[in-house]
This record gives sequence, C-alpha cells and structure tokens, in this order.
Amino acid sequence: MKRNTVLTASCALAAIAGSAGVALAAAQQDRLERGAVERPAAQQVLPTRPEVKRAFPTFNDGPSVADAASQRSLRDQLGAPSEFAHGRVGVADFRLARSSSVAGASSRAWLAPSGDEVCAVLEATDGGYAATCHTLRAISEGKGWVALGPGPKSSSTSVTVAVLVPAGGEAPVVERADGAVRRLDVDGAIAAAALSVREGDSLVVGPAKVRLDAFVGDSKP
Repeated sequence: MKRNTVLTASCALAAIAGSAGVALAAAQQDRLERGAVERPAAQQVLPTRPEVKRAFPTFNDGPSVADAASQRSLRDQLGAPSEFAHGRVGVADFRLARSSSVAGASSRAWLAPSGDEVCAVLEATDGGYAATCHTLRAISEGKGWVALGPGPKSSSTSVTVAVLVPAGGEAPVVERADGAVRRLDVDGAIAAAALSVREGDSLVVGPAKVRLDAFVGDSKP
C-alpha cells in the first residue's frame, strides 16, 4: 500500500491510494467495538484554509444536517483521538464532510477538509473505511484518489475508486485494455464507482495513469 492511506481494521486490506499506507489490526477494532477505548467527545480539527474552500466550494456551506450521522461515524472511526487516526485524516473536519454515491455499489464516498489538504474517504462493504488526504497541488498532479480492491483470498475483480475533483477539474477516466473509455460521473466534487477490472485497465486522473489491475493481484482474470 502507499503512503498516507488509512484503513480501519474492519476494512478490506486491499486499499491503495495516491501515496503508502497504514493497516490496522483486527484486535484494535474489536477493542473499539467492545468500548475498551476511551476518547474525548470532541475531535480536535484543523481549520479549513481559504484556498481549499475556493477549490471545493461545497465546504463553504457549513455542516450538513443530511450527512450528520455519517459525519459522526467518520469522526468516531477516523478522527483523533481514535486509535485509528493517522496523519491528516485524524484531524480532518468531518463536520464539513460531504457524501457521494458510488456508481455500481450501495456504499458511499466522502470528501472532508483537513487544513490545507482534502481527504477522500471510501466506505468498505464490511462497514470500515479507507481514506487518503492530499494538498491541492498533489490533487492537481493526479494523487487525490483512494481505491479498495478485493481481499487476497477473493476471486472478485471489483475495484472501488473515489477521486477528488476540484471546481473546474476534469472528471477521471477509466481506460480499458480493449480501447474503450468511460468518464466517471462527478457527484459533489468526488467521482466514485465500483469497477469490474481486467488486466490492462487503467484509471486516468489528470496527468496520472494508474493500473487498476494492480489492486486485484493474483485474482485478476
């Protein structure tokens, strides 16, 4: 996995993002679920920088009542001082998190500000999360994405991706090995989809191209 990616322990351990990551032991998740971890009710967050609000105007609208339950869940699992908190995800302002549908799946994706960075969060089918945070410059370089692949013992070839798309940015594109091209729909500054992947398929995010079959490993067709 790549740097700056966070996984809750209940999340499938096949997540990859724009830079290595951190996987959390199932024992820690069990302790959290049993209430063995004590933490303050208030999360310490970084104030959102003005340039981030300009690039992602949705953050100017303040806390979303419609997303309140999801925001609490994100804060509890990923926000400091949760033992799953890591780097900028841990101090993201989940009060401003905005949800998005994931095309082809029942799960959700979110974006949330963290100081001068923006975080992309994907919900796993088992209820966990995978997240990554990046600066506006890194996002413009094609690093503002996170992906979840099937577990190592799964025969599935489905990969779920979420890509941050700032105001005026281009939607990401899936390029199939056979030459077919699919532009992903953007919903609330994030494009998210569950994809059936074959060898040679790629995700194009700005100037960057990422091989999607790398997320499937030995189970790719």
